[in-house]
Amino acid sequence: MMKRTWTFGLIALFIGITACSHFQNREAAYLDSVKGRATQTEVRQELGAPKAVRKSDEGETVWVYEIREQQAGNR
Repeated sequence: MMKRTWTFGLIALFIGITACSHFQNREAAYLDSVKGRATQTEVRQELGAPKAVRKSDEGETVWVYEIREQQAGNR
């Protein structure tokens, strides 16, 4: 009985973690869909101006966006 409980618990935990990892906000879904093909102008039109613009160690430009979502339990 104890082994069955542990097995069920581990399966439930795995399903919960897997399910939560598939939720993506609109902005992240957009960026995933245009990765490697969108221009900076197109990204700016879709997401607006970035909160910050930085340079990576390799010298590449990195745009930083901040997304805040209101959750039903936090109102």
